[in-house]
Amino acid sequence: MIVNEKHPEDVHTLRGVMRGSSVAVHERDAYELWLAMLPPRTPRGVVLIDPPYEQTDERARITATLAAAHRKWRMA
Repeated sequence: MIVNEKHPEDVHTLRGVMRGSSVAVHERDAYELWLAMLPPRTPRGVVLIDPPYEQTDERARITATLAAAHRKWRMA
């Protein structure tokens, strides 16, 4: 499992909670990470998005990134 958080304080908490597990905790821009990690090694996966809607263009970025991710993760 890969989790991502942009806020440093929350990343610190996540890393503490996930210590000793097989979870990878990233502190990156979610839109960049999402595309960088696709496609996964296995043919199936789940992406859970919890946007903060802190920026006015958040909905447009989600839509554009989802479309780009779909192109990268297309199943035959």
